[in-house]
Amino acid sequence: MTGWFPRAATLLRTAALLVVTVLVVTLTGAPSRVGAAEAQRLSFGVSSDMGLEATRRVWEPFFADMARLTGLAVSGYYPPDNGDLVDAFASGRIDVAWTGNKAAIEAVDRAGAEVFGQVIDAAGNPGYWSVLITRDDSGLATLDQVLQQAARLRFGNGDPTSTSGNLVPGYYVFAKNGLDARKLFAAMRSGNHEDNIRAVLGGEVDVATNNTITLEAFEKTNPADHARLRIIWRSPLLPSDPLVWRGTLSDGLKRVVRAFLLSYGRTSPEQKAILASLNLGGSGFRASTNDQLVPIRIIGLMKERARVEAAPGDEAVRRARLEAIDLQLKALQ
Repeated sequence: MTGWFPRAATLLRTAALLVVTVLVVTLTGAPSRVGAAEAQRLSFGVSSDMGLEATRRVWEPFFADMARLTGLAVSGYYPPDNGDLVDAFASGRIDVAWTGNKAAIEAVDRAGAEVFGQVIDAAGNPGYWSVLITRDDSGLATLDQVLQQAARLRFGNGDPTSTSGNLVPGYYVFAKNGLDARKLFAAMRSGNHEDNIRAVLGGEVDVATNNTITLEAFEKTNPADHARLRIIWRSPLLPSDPLVWRGTLSDGLKRVVRAFLLSYGRTSPEQKAILASLNLGGSGFRASTNDQLVPIRIIGLMKERARVEAAPGDEAVRRARLEAIDLQLKALQ
């Protein structure tokens, strides 16, 4: 966890010791069901870079299993971007979602959502990495080379609400070094992780943001193209994607949803295969809380602090803004 702040690291270690609780599981591995009188609809949002049809195709079997094993009428919601997913939480159009940490922060702050789980990999690790990628024939091998030659390079940034595609590289690569990506490169465009891979391979950009989860999934389906990519920078470990639900869901419904999700794929080969097809970057879910968002909140505030320090303008206004940011950082650490 090199590079993480002490408070954030402590929170993640604590999260790693969370016991999967409130699992009402039968000997057949099926979680508790809602009673006939309680049966109700559940809208489940999915943040994915695979495109609408591909996302729907791999997630529908999962939702069918969830409906069969819980008795809920489960429907998938596939937003075009994370901003729409947050709006859907705020308007009550979705009840549960798998999304990124940055979008989860917005859902928590704007819509009263709550983190209740997170993805884990086969080894039980609760994290992944943000990366910068280039084509292997680009002549670029290090971050220093990218920064030194940025004036002639085209940069593919991530979606503005992406943790690994925007926030994390925005802080560690640029803000921490006193740089503004918008002014640094010859040209800059924004897209999701899949867009950035295609842009790099197609020569539309020279370097772009991405993450290890997306790249591992891409390698499975496109090994030859994956071999043409090179990672030139890797972030500190980031907390894996969270599961989030509306805080206003009934306690009974929360128990059923939690029991299903935290037990799914632990023993059944069929369930394991369905999970593997989702490209979650993991093999299942474990319990978590809003605390997993703290490291991402800190990175966001540090990025904003660096921006305020470098921006021209009234000194008194700048000093007041920096003091406000420092108070927020102190509360988190």
